[in-house]
Amino acid sequence: MRLRRLAIALVLAGMAAGTWVQPDPPSSEELVLARRIQGVRTLIADAERGKLLDFHELLVVVDQHLVQDLITSMTPFEREVGSFYRVRIDSATTEFEDGLALLRLDGRAMLPGSDTYVDLSVFGGADILDLDADTGLLRARMTVFAVDVPEVRLVGRDAPARNLARAISRERLEAFADILPSVPIPVRVQHDVTLPAVQTDVVKISETKVPIAATVLQVRVFRGKLWVTVGRAVEASS
Repeated sequence: MRLRRLAIALVLAGMAAGTWVQPDPPSSEELVLARRIQGVRTLIADAERGKLLDFHELLVVVDQHLVQDLITSMTPFEREVGSFYRVRIDSATTEFEDGLALLRLDGRAMLPGSDTYVDLSVFGGADILDLDADTGLLRARMTVFAVDVPEVRLVGRDAPARNLARAISRERLEAFADILPSVPIPVRVQHDVTLPAVQTDVVKISETKVPIAATVLQVRVFRGKLWVTVGRAVEASS
């Protein structure tokens, strides 16, 4: 208790003397760790309730390497981010563990019409959006929660690079929301079932297609995979 009062007194004294220093924002590593902790807590809570995976529905399993290969096949690509610079993504890595489908995109930010650039890494989670109504494919997108720019140590003539690094560090994460377009995952769920025609001496039934409504019910992440529970139901005829 005495140490606690002393710590509070020191903080108040520092504030009064004008020496209070605003704490640094959390690093990318700290933000990723926070997401992992949140994911692990969700997995534990579901396991305790016996709801980790629902085997009464269709279970689709997506490997992290498949998603990484899909994104890698799209690189390099460029996007406009912020008001005055572009971002080029050259590589991607994935890690699906501990309740977090982590995506990391590495590349550089560049000033248009200039040789000025800085390296950067974008961190986010892979979220399953839905099943595409036309193709039946799963669609995923990236939700960005951290952008890391290594410290720039340059001489005075490279001030534009330092300014660019500062601008990126101040940029709102919403500016990076569309840096990775939605990714179609080549796992197809049929939207209809075809009942073959029946022809006998007394019965004649034409071929019929029965529409099936398929929806994503639950997504869990562990052991390097996305475990996607898909619900299916026969659609009512109009």
